[in-house]
Amino acid sequence: MGRDGLLALLRLARLEDWAQEIEDDFRPTVTFEAVGRLSAALDELYGPTEGQWLARQVGHRAFRLGAEGLGFALGLADVGRRLLPPAVKIRLGMETLAEFFNRYSDQRVRLGEDNDFYYWIAESGGFCYGRRTTYPACGMATGLLSATLSWMRGGAGVEVQEVECRAQGAPHCTFRIPKGKAGQRQHNA
Repeated sequence: MGRDGLLALLRLARLEDWAQEIEDDFRPTVTFEAVGRLSAALDELYGPTEGQWLARQVGHRAFRLGAEGLGFALGLADVGRRLLPPAVKIRLGMETLAEFFNRYSDQRVRLGEDNDFYYWIAESGGFCYGRRTTYPACGMATGLLSATLSWMRGGAGVEVQEVECRAQGAPHCTFRIPKGKAGQRQHNA
């Protein structure tokens, strides 16, 4: 995207002040309203498919930046984590990220599961805040959750799919992670 592309994106999203350095002190300086505007601007500039792909990349990068500074504080860097079974790593990653959002943001997350899937359910706030779309619009959340769970599994890709989105009129945003092989991304031959 480059510097000029980023500045154009921030202007389109009416987020020029993001070009300034953002304080790193856990105050909610980045609101979900702003994240929703940024996601909408990505979709407007690049179309929904590419825009949501880019939003997922932003989520992956946000995890990497956060993990560098917060991994030990969140208990994610515990050496014992590497010895856990894959399914336990997925559940622990979901619980840890949910706790982080519930504690440090206005997003409320609960977890669920059935025989085949784990569910990450964002009941309030959200990465699609203020949006109305015909498609799931929480690419940043999908990327953040996927990166977190992949890291918990030692780098093995984890499939995360948004199956309900508030931007589409659903009561909350729901992300589904398959339990089979602990969510491992399936590769088609």
